[in-house]
Amino acid sequence: NDSYSQFGEDMIIGGLLPEKNDGFFIDVGAHHPLRLSNTYHFYKMGWRGINIDPMPGIKKVFDRQRPDDINLEIGISSKPNKLKYYIFNEPALNTFDEKIKESWSNHEYFKLIDTKEIEVFTLSEILDKYVPHGLEIDFLNVDVEGLDLEVLKSNNWEKYKPKIVACEIHSA
Repeated sequence: NDSYSQFGEDMIIGGLLPEKNDGFFIDVGAHHPLRLSNTYHFYKMGWRGINIDPMPGIKKVFDRQRPDDINLEIGISSKPNKLKYYIFNEPALNTFDEKIKESWSNHEYFKLIDTKEIEVFTLSEILDKYVPHGLEIDFLNVDVEGLDLEVLKSNNWEKYKPKIVACEIHSA
């Protein structure tokens, strides 16, 4: 089994779930269809899901490499809005979080290359629109460089109860 995650998270998650080839995932801050992906391993096994990432142009890349998934080029936050999105020369660092943007701004190798206003939605409104009624979510992955708690707060936990949630935590 090949891992596509940064630290083998996909293998750990796979070990926590019964082996199945028809699971469903939500990947918020999906970044790339293959690179540093916590869901590509499951896609290869036959799972399908929703990939969400605000990087301008990333939907085309997902549509080409993960055509059986629902791929959305939007941001997720605790309320619908437009937020400043900071784009770096290393897309894994892209963020809506100004503190994280500042922490990378004087790095030797990583440079801020653009800032865009991006429309953001709550997770619950996106799941209401795209998750088929009655479908169980096996895995929710959240990796949004700093606003991870905002994403989690924006879910309707009464309605959408993923079996496993993986979330990145940035220490202050």
